[in-house]
Amino acid sequence: MTEDELKIIVQEIRSQGLNISEKDPVLSILSGHDLLYKRWLQEANILLQNHKTDLVDVTETYLQKAKELAEIKISNAVEDVFIKMDEYKARAIEDLKAETPKAEIPTVFWVLLGMTGVMSIAAGYMVALLILT
Repeated sequence: MTEDELKIIVQEIRSQGLNISEKDPVLSILSGHDLLYKRWLQEANILLQNHKTDLVDVTETYLQKAKELAEIKISNAVEDVFIKMDEYKARAIEDLKAETPKAEIPTVFWVLLGMTGVMSIAAGYMVALLILT
């Protein structure tokens, strides 16, 4: 405790109606308590700083682990989606193969093709008759 602080304390005590001198043993006790209090505050501040440092370290570690876990979960989810998409694609291809009818040539086509052939032969025969006669 500084001398100015002691003078302020003495004046405060005197204002309460108590007569005290600046050499009073009570002031020695107050000074001792003040020194102990300041030392305790310094130790408490050191402990709080250490605790704060520990909390920051734990928080950073927690955030890093949470980030790693989130990345793992997201990559697993994306991989799951790709696997399911591949399965769906394979199933869709199988369904399309099963549902796609094989191309069949209708009978009408054969009839028309035959008639076209017969008409072509007849036309060729008629042209040949015209040319030869």
